[in-house]
Amino acid sequence: EWLTSLAFDSLARFETRRLRVNQRYLRNTVEQILVFGVSLFGLAAYCADGAEMRAVVVTTVVWIVARVAFWLGYHRSAALWCSA
Repeated sequence: EWLTSLAFDSLARFETRRLRVNQRYLRNTVEQILVFGVSLFGLAAYCADGAEMRAVVVTTVVWIVARVAFWLGYHRSAALWCSA
């Protein structure tokens, strides 16, 4: 979307709602991945053997699924999350 619209020129200040949502989602994901990475390393250090490392994989998969759900929900309605 960014490459195929006027948003490619950052001085044009062109942005659609979809592009704004995607930019905010990416910024939030970068912020969250820092916290998640530190927590994941802590979980990995806590695991005693390879069998317990499945928790790291499961945690990562759940985090990715949750980020996709957040992205979909944010596109649907950002205000929907705030009204609860």
